[in-house]
Amino acid sequence: MAPELYEEEYDDRVDVYSFGMALLELATLEYPYSECTNAAQIYRKVTLGVRPAGLARVPSRELAEFISVCISPRASRPRARA
Repeated sequence: MAPELYEEEYDDRVDVYSFGMALLELATLEYPYSECTNAAQIYRKVTLGVRPAGLARVPSRELAEFISVCISPRASRPRARA
């Protein structure tokens, strides 16, 4: 979940975040934040803007950069629509 969903103030950029997380899972074949042992740890990392450890294991530098853009903080994340 995008961090702003926890605050219930969001727009189409939450879909871009979700797309980035889905790409991360496809590229690494593991769940994002699989380094965490419970939901509270994931919540803390997401709300603090800590990137998933799996991002470092994406085999393509270009894909890792694209995923980083998709999961960046809301203010710098691209919109899903023009």
